Amino acid sequence: MLVIETRLLHTFVEVVRTGSFAGAAKALSFTPSAVSQQIALLERATGATLFERSGRGVGLTEGGAALLVHARAVHARLEDAQAELGAIAELRGGRVRFGCFPSATHIFGAAAMLEFSELYPDVEVSFVDGEPYEIVARIQARELELALVFDVDEWSIGLDYDGIRVCDDGGVEYVELFDDPFLLVLPREHDLAACETVAISQLAGERFVGGLPWIPDFRRRCNLAGFEPQFDTSFRTTSLGSFQAFVAAGHGLTLIPELALTAVRQDIVVRPLQHAPSRHVKLGLPAGAYRSPATTAMIDCVERQVGKTWLSASTRARRASATQRGKRREASRPSSARAASRPGTPEIPPVGEVPAPLG
Repeated sequence: MLVIETRLLHTFVEVVRTGSFAGAAKALSFTPSAVSQQIALLERATGATLFERSGRGVGLTEGGAALLVHARAVHARLEDAQAELGAIAELRGGRVRFGCFPSATHIFGAAAMLEFSELYPDVEVSFVDGEPYEIVARIQARELELALVFDVDEWSIGLDYDGIRVCDDGGVEYVELFDDPFLLVLPREHDLAACETVAISQLAGERFVGGLPWIPDFRRRCNLAGFEPQFDTSFRTTSLGSFQAFVAAGHGLTLIPELALTAVRQDIVVRPLQHAPSRHVKLGLPAGAYRSPATTAMIDCVERQVGKTWLSASTRARRASATQRGKRREASRPSSARAASRPGTPEIPPVGEVPAPLG
């Protein structure tokens, strides 16, 4: 029966991660000769040559690549065991590694981290910001305990914004939080700017600037409305502010998720779109992994901040927007009609309406 010491597997994984014996030695606080000796022991135990040496570092042999899959799995299971035993012993301290996509970081992700640190000052907290496909790859590699991510219908969360697959979609389990609707962004002088809400059928003949991942779902919805949308995908940027500038310059319309609209130019307007695509915002965690008390506490902090900072603020903004529109309509009526009307509270528009500051 094959017997392999776990410390040898750990050294092996570090050599792969760093690309050299010297890099692994530095990461593990070993000497390069100690790393070389451990790899030699591992090769004798397995009966296989694991690395090909070259002047630029080391590369995996076929046998090394096969062992790496199992070595990472063993490492992950041992981490789970260590975490669970620590929780059973009710040790203080520990850590939680938290990730987030940028627009969520701005609205409630950072606030959730602050709340957690104030409640549990003895727990080490680290943070990684990135796009969903980057974050999901880190979750799958067990580099994060949890992270805020989103997906969009008709689009794989493992694809980057050029449609290149970064990781697969498995190995992650989710806690659903809320849907973040895409809003229509158009020049202030556009005919549809006068509409309080725009139907997808009204967009036939319009040109759109933007990129993945919302295009496939939006195209499907336009097709259901009876037309094929026109896209200009020559603008390659991940900056939503840049897309606002292209819209203002007259290159076309675009869709931007409500969560990402923290600032809006004065020369554009934003309108709710009926049956618009949405980002499905959720917490991702390693599938099947032990969920530590610190991870559970961070989930609670995130859910509280979502309710406090985003969902409640969005409701207040919709009420303010409805009140402001009611005042504008009232001011535009003849004075005799205003005198004859009875005062009342304007109707709150449906969920997905844009907050007042957004145009």
